[in-house]
Amino acid sequence: MKNKIAICGIVTIVKKFKNGENEIKIIKNRIMDNALDEMIKGFYSVWNTNMLLRHIAFGDDNTANTNTMTKLVNEIYRVPVIYKARSGIGSIICRAILKDTQPEDTAGIATIREIGLYAGTGSFDWLEGSGKDFGLLLSRVVLNPVENKIASEEIQVTWEYQIERG
Repeated sequence: MKNKIAICGIVTIVKKFKNGENEIKIIKNRIMDNALDEMIKGFYSVWNTNMLLRHIAFGDDNTANTNTMTKLVNEIYRVPVIYKARSGIGSIICRAILKDTQPEDTAGIATIREIGLYAGTGSFDWLEGSGKDFGLLLSRVVLNPVENKIASEEIQVTWEYQIERG
């Protein structure tokens, strides 16, 4: 007997302006091959710290997604996940915020074309770029249109996974 489990990823990006207004984008995302393999390990009793949600990374390359990607094409900054919760049966969300002053080396100005969710104990903080590209890339989205962040804007990213019965 075979049962099908569908995994759907949804990213909500909220750009917060200083005047109190918000701009919201909702994007479905692709789950990478390595992440699917790590998820399966939980079904055969492997304690898996590789699936702990750790960081959301931002990049400036709009190369199309492939299932075998292991990192953003050109990561320019990453922030820690500050909130995560099971939001129902078969659903989990996590949230991170790119503050108005980040990335620091560009005084909060950035062109964002890709966003990735990283997991695992091998995912490290940005630390002036030394944490770049580390960890298990669970999912990646390519933004269309591009997000041009200015110093007075904060970007909140909420990543949600829904696992459904097939």
